[in-house]
Amino acid sequence: MENANKDNVLIIFDDIFPSVYSPFRYEEYTEYIKYFENVFIFTTGKSLRAVGETRNLKEVIEEFEEKDYRYKGKVFELNDENIKKIKEYKNKISILTFLANVRENFKLLEKYEIPFIFTLYPGGGFVLNDEDCDFELRKICCSKYFKKVIVTQKNVYKYLLKKKIVKKEQIKFIFGVVTPEEILEQENEERKNYRVNKNNLDLCFVAHKYTEKGLDKGYDIFIDVAKRLSKKYKDIYYHVIGGFDKSDIDVSELEGKIKFYGIKDSKWLRNFYNNMDIIVSPNRPFMLGKGTFDGFPTGSATEAMIRGVLLLCTDELKLNVKFKNRKDLIIIKPDINNVAKTIEKIYRNPNKITKIAKQGSKKAKEIYSKESQIAPRCKIIKDLFEKEG
Repeated sequence: MENANKDNVLIIFDDIFPSVYSPFRYEEYTEYIKYFENVFIFTTGKSLRAVGETRNLKEVIEEFEEKDYRYKGKVFELNDENIKKIKEYKNKISILTFLANVRENFKLLEKYEIPFIFTLYPGGGFVLNDEDCDFELRKICCSKYFKKVIVTQKNVYKYLLKKKIVKKEQIKFIFGVVTPEEILEQENEERKNYRVNKNNLDLCFVAHKYTEKGLDKGYDIFIDVAKRLSKKYKDIYYHVIGGFDKSDIDVSELEGKIKFYGIKDSKWLRNFYNNMDIIVSPNRPFMLGKGTFDGFPTGSATEAMIRGVLLLCTDELKLNVKFKNRKDLIIIKPDINNVAKTIEKIYRNPNKITKIAKQGSKKAKEIYSKESQIAPRCKIIKDLFEKEG
């Protein structure tokens, strides 16, 4: 990509960056640093604990700056002293991720007269059919500094138009999520597949824990399915990544068959996924509260697919617009019987597991490539610079 005008300044406000435990925004923002001459990120770090980061913000920033000479002096803690730097910037625009970050920094955007774009991912303060949320969105999108919203799910696109929150030309639909390039480019040469070069079928569940028993992510379904299958099949093993352990749901009958790993970053997960055959993602909408839902597929499921793991996932809101069911992945219901029967069926046909997983990996790499995710975002920013400049 060519470098943009060096006189332009891109400002990002965030609550987690530069932690690697939010890989999609880590990838997005570092790509902006490489693409645009002047990028400055102001971060509160207030949500670091929510993604499993144990270090303080200062430590996270220091580690980040050591990774690449281009990262030095790019990230500041968002405080009264550092915020004064914004006054010095000319030809400035801002891009933000999640409604919550826009809401938290809306007064600053207005005060410093910064034209802005934001990505409206599911979650992060955004829920459907909520009066307070709709009010916030309307206030934000009625600002004379609001320029465009990026949406990643088709129901959000339709929702914004139906509610008349924004005009059609103010929306950019980019399906999916920004994915680290190192995940996309790394080949799966070291993969181990069931009945090809190993004797055990390995199933995994990967998600952050937001509710008791992980009901929103379907952790309870995964465990119930594991208990049912373990009674019939001795060569199936179960793996759990995230903030779950044996105290969430009784797994005593799975002793020796289930393993908990805790929260892990993408670098660790790459090797982990090389040994997994299937990832089960039986998430349910509206469990965190009215109007809450996950994007399709989840970030964890996406990464697993790219690494050659067969994805079994739910799609209760019919958000899928890119993948072909039973060719790239398998759509399941958030139901114990449906999930168990689906797994049993492909258990008897291991070649199908490998075939769908390979095709799914190929398709996912296309959908989540830099050309499909980063390039259109950079174009939106560049076009806005040209328009505002």
